Amino acid sequence: MNTVANGSTRNPVDAAQARPAVASPTPLMWFAFACFWVFEVTSNSRVLDLHFSSAHIPMALSILALFGAIAGGAIPDVFRQKAGGCMLALTALYGMSVPFSYWRGGSTTVFTQAWLRCLLVFVIAAAVITTFRQCRLTLSAIGIGTTLGAVLAIMEGRVRDGRLALEQGRFGNPNDLAATLLLGLPCLALIFIGYRSGVAKKVAAVLMMALVLVAIGQTGSRAALVSFAVLLLFAFFRLSIIGKFAFFIATVLLLMAFLTLLPHSTRARYMTILQGSDTNVETTGEAGIVHSAEGSTEQRKQLLQNSIRVTLMHPILGCGIGQFAPYMAQLDRDAGKQYSAWHTPHNTYTQISSEAGIPALLFFLALLWFSFRELQQVAARARLFHMPEIREVGKTAFALQAMLVAYAVGILFNAVAYDATLPTLMGLIVGFGRAARREFTIVEAETPSAAPAPSPPVRRAFRSLSKHGSVPRSIAG
Repeated sequence: MNTVANGSTRNPVDAAQARPAVASPTPLMWFAFACFWVFEVTSNSRVLDLHFSSAHIPMALSILALFGAIAGGAIPDVFRQKAGGCMLALTALYGMSVPFSYWRGGSTTVFTQAWLRCLLVFVIAAAVITTFRQCRLTLSAIGIGTTLGAVLAIMEGRVRDGRLALEQGRFGNPNDLAATLLLGLPCLALIFIGYRSGVAKKVAAVLMMALVLVAIGQTGSRAALVSFAVLLLFAFFRLSIIGKFAFFIATVLLLMAFLTLLPHSTRARYMTILQGSDTNVETTGEAGIVHSAEGSTEQRKQLLQNSIRVTLMHPILGCGIGQFAPYMAQLDRDAGKQYSAWHTPHNTYTQISSEAGIPALLFFLALLWFSFRELQQVAARARLFHMPEIREVGKTAFALQAMLVAYAVGILFNAVAYDATLPTLMGLIVGFGRAARREFTIVEAETPSAAPAPSPPVRRAFRSLSKHGSVPRSIAG
């Protein structure tokens, strides 16, 4: 007989019968997950952009993971989730924009060779992650990958006009490098705050975060700086009073290191956010960097205005996915203007609205909202348990929320509508939500005393989850 915390006893046979009938991953599913894990490490480090690029390793890994996901039978459940439905709707609207595109051939290429591949990444991530352990391993893969990416950028990158970037590949763009590294920070922070993380793991996590922050700082990405500031605020308001104080001290020390260690030219670029062209410079080269930064700001403002203009001209299906630049060039030629800037809007929200229409933007926003709400519900439910293992589920939900916030802010300054970052994150959140519910069900069935007594306030709190996505802290404890 087993004695539980409330003094009652349970027969081991009864406990086994109470265990929910949730199938554990098969060896084939674990193999598919292993392929996906390596895929995440390579995708976030971009090491294969410089080495062994001709081997097509990411493609081979994704195909193997997809076969495993199909064999596991979880794909239908993926599209029954709200996020899965939004992804399908978004795909349908992207596809519908192709026949009405300014350049059908270009939109067809974007749809088939970019977006559909991203949709497969979403399916793979959501289908192969079936346990909480797999979710944590995936987040570790993202953290490890971004750390390797930071090391690669620092060791093999080049600083041009005060900005760090690689010579080729995705990290050849400083903004893309900074955005990718920024999304890895919550994963590394999760390693640090894990209740099973010993001193060695915590020290390793701090060192990895330091490397990532150094690389982000050297990119000179003002978008990443704004996103990082929002990320700090998001974390600050989620902490306890003692945690807020410690976090404030750490932030002040980080700011001092930031102002001390970064080259003056890079600091001058960052200061244009506040001072504009009045930023103090010491050399002619720094003056050129500030002038370039100001020119980039003005160009982005013009692109934003143009994207809103195109949205109003084609509100239903847009001008065609991937076709904003050539369409604007044609408009300027028709108006007798010289169009020299062949650029995307540098804002993912208006990129979607101008190229695929307002309905597509609404589904994109709904995708972000449902995903954040799912994480909020999981975090709220985890707070009702008094077990370290379940509290880890809540910490993981918080880390995923932080990644989602960083992404949502970062895309205000970058055009990545058909990039795999969002599908991967959405798939991870769907898989995490399913795994978290599995953990809750198992704990409640095997150890009923682990959860709070079903008092009326708690029952009302659970009923409020579907409406508000969270419970009062006084109830959650």
